[in-house]
Amino acid sequence: MSSIRDDIGEIASLQSLWTSKNTVDMQRRGLLVRRDGPAWLKELGGLASAIGIPSDDLICEGSDGTGQKTEIPWFRFASRDRSPNARTGWYCVYLFEAMGDTVSSSGAGLYRLDRKRFQTEANFGPVELL
Repeated sequence: MSSIRDDIGEIASLQSLWTSKNTVDMQRRGLLVRRDGPAWLKELGGLASAIGIPSDDLICEGSDGTGQKTEIPWFRFASRDRSPNARTGWYCVYLFEAMGDTVSSSGAGLYRLDRKRFQTEANFGPVELL
């Protein structure tokens, strides 16, 4: 499995190629957002205990759209009981800016892509795990 920095960098670079159609580039972005990002979060030892939930309650998931591809993909982690879906409850989410220049994580920090390297703008809680 590649590193989360590599995955986030690749998602950010694919953002400039966004189309609502299911192109090869958008298929790759979808795999990174729906499969690799959440898998990396699940593999972080101690994430559930860090947010105060049992490990079997941790949910990690991502979305790049249902049907057509969305311009702003995301992946998140949360308590399955407290936030069973992305429209309900509290969770930490990684959002990818439309042009790929910024990746933000609500309540956790802000990263800016600068010449293919991530620069920390703010540093709160879980972002330090990166």
